[in-house]
Amino acid sequence: MGCGVGGSYLYSLLTRKKPEVEVSIFDIPHHTRCGIKGCAWAVSSSQFMDLCQEAHINPHKYILGVYDHVLLDQSNLRVAYRYASADKVKLKAKVAMIDKPLFIEDMLDEAHPLNPSEANLTTFDRIIDATGFKRAYLSPYPSPLIVGTIQIRAVIEPPSFPTAIMNKGGGYTWIFPIGKSEAHVGSVSLQGIEFTRRVLDEVTKKINVERIICSCEEQIRGHGPVVPFIEGKVWGLGEAIGLVDPISGVGILPAMTSAKLLLENWDNPRKYESHIWAKYSYMTKEVNILSKFCEGRLPGYQELLSLWSTFRNTGISIGPREIINILALASRVRKGGAEGFFH
Repeated sequence: MGCGVGGSYLYSLLTRKKPEVEVSIFDIPHHTRCGIKGCAWAVSSSQFMDLCQEAHINPHKYILGVYDHVLLDQSNLRVAYRYASADKVKLKAKVAMIDKPLFIEDMLDEAHPLNPSEANLTTFDRIIDATGFKRAYLSPYPSPLIVGTIQIRAVIEPPSFPTAIMNKGGGYTWIFPIGKSEAHVGSVSLQGIEFTRRVLDEVTKKINVERIICSCEEQIRGHGPVVPFIEGKVWGLGEAIGLVDPISGVGILPAMTSAKLLLENWDNPRKYESHIWAKYSYMTKEVNILSKFCEGRLPGYQELLSLWSTFRNTGISIGPREIINILALASRVRKGGAEGFFH
């Protein structure tokens, strides 16, 4: 149930590695130009390649670009991704931008998802809930940390490397190159969708957008793992069980990884649950860091050390020096106010 990147990847793994299992796929069409949930398409290049090899597919078919560093910034956007400044933190990375729509299309291998309303659930031995934040087949998990994001695909002079601009609203704005003349430009904030929309409007004014190809609004979870992971014959994966990084918003690789773990523990639900907790429990620590930042308090150095898991899972390398620089940057953003990074 759900054919985003996690559901489609699991479908591909099942058809290749468990051909004896009869699989039916269901999904509700997304009303976006690309036909999928809005997403910035950023992944750790090494982890993506490993997961592609797990399914015996060529990762290079989907990689639009690989970058050896990213920028965190809080300065004027016209300067942000072209020049060095004291208001930037440069982080070493192995980050790739992928063609996510093509990836999902290939994972489904010409299979056409059916309408969930037509499914007779009593006829299935197992239901995989890959419905994202809706968590449609597992017990509801009410949480205030389901945030709205807005993104455009724009024709612009793209940055030379992925750039993220911090804001006091507990989120960030991103400018991610996805070609020679295009970029994904988006924003997320805990201050609400209207604040997020206003931030994005300010961004587009400053980076000389030539043309907007398409746009989308989405909701994502921001609280880390959600239990239960398994309920009767319903097994969850990806965002349906909370596997979206609270600080970065990264969800592609956690969805794919959870699909891999689900297959590896196909006959052992307890092991599946324990492997998910072992790999993604760090997300719960991030919620505390994010809450402090949103309250106008800076997290401590030791707390920020726990972010190494986040950055590792996004393909970014950090050490003590980078953490000190991030703290200093966060302090300037906090003092500058919610819109301080625009001035």
